[in-house]
Amino acid sequence: MPLKELNINVPYIIRVGRGSISEAPSLISETLGERRKTLILGSRSIWSEVEWLSSELQAKGLDTKVAKVGAASPEEVSRLVGEGRGSSLIIGIGGGRNIDVAKAVAHDLGAKLVSIPTTTSTDAMATPFAILWEGGRSKAVKGATPLLLIADLDLIWRAPERLQFSGFGDYIAKVTALPDLELAYMLGREENFSPVAMSMAYQFTEMLIEVADGIPVRDEEVWKLYVLLLALDGMLMSMCNTTRIAAGSEHLFAYALEEVTGKGLLHGETVGLGAALLATLHGIDREYVLDALDRASLPTSFSDLGVSKEEVVTALTIAHKMRNWYTVLGEGMGREAAERLAEGLV
Repeated sequence: MPLKELNINVPYIIRVGRGSISEAPSLISETLGERRKTLILGSRSIWSEVEWLSSELQAKGLDTKVAKVGAASPEEVSRLVGEGRGSSLIIGIGGGRNIDVAKAVAHDLGAKLVSIPTTTSTDAMATPFAILWEGGRSKAVKGATPLLLIADLDLIWRAPERLQFSGFGDYIAKVTALPDLELAYMLGREENFSPVAMSMAYQFTEMLIEVADGIPVRDEEVWKLYVLLLALDGMLMSMCNTTRIAAGSEHLFAYALEEVTGKGLLHGETVGLGAALLATLHGIDREYVLDALDRASLPTSFSDLGVSKEEVVTALTIAHKMRNWYTVLGEGMGREAAERLAEGLV
């Protein structure tokens, strides 16, 4: 049955534009108030921005402390929770790892959160879940939804292009994730379902695919839409009360492929190709997904990632074991079927 209540968690302010980091000190102090104990989390690659923001916030009366983020692990979250004890505001600056850790720390401390992403490698910048790694596998844990999200396109465009474009693949994974969720719901294998959120997710995905060409050429208006849609994934997840509105069989496959190869594959690239791979099982034209990936300058073949057909086939046969999710993969896929499905993508 659809959810009895409609819950929407979305940042109070989403600011996307060129040079928008310059507005961060004023936005934070005006929205969250002064004399607030604050922990700013970042990594070495963007440490100058961390120190600049700390100095600016101190000038506005906030008691700030800075800390570097290591691995996205439960142990690192525990360490930083200790560092931030007494903080009522957590600010995460950087890529997906930094933001995920900041979300988990803010949740555990019961603190407010500000998200300042410097890459668009995933859709994680404002979701109410954090991805942590333990024992070689990723898991989703509760995270805080940011009160403010400030995305400076100039900072994001400084990141390697693969990190800029990868989030497109993560977002359009909905091509298969949404019908997977519908299938699970109809078969009674998933309770969390929101027709309103599903309708919005389908429309958002089509909107982004239509403007894919504007991503590699850095069309500013396209990028504002791109970042906004990534930021609104948290809203969709909160409305549906599950990450499955953004992750289905293609994510299970990607998790399996990461485990099989051990190559540290880029998540958005892998799930984008996973959506193309598995689209056929939902009666969706594979070329529709591949064309979108190509126009956004993402890989369109597993060989582009240095992944062999054998690795793809093996991952397909174990993908259903990665999470307790019911998807189009059902209870598993045999090698012969996996080999047929992999044809043309390796």
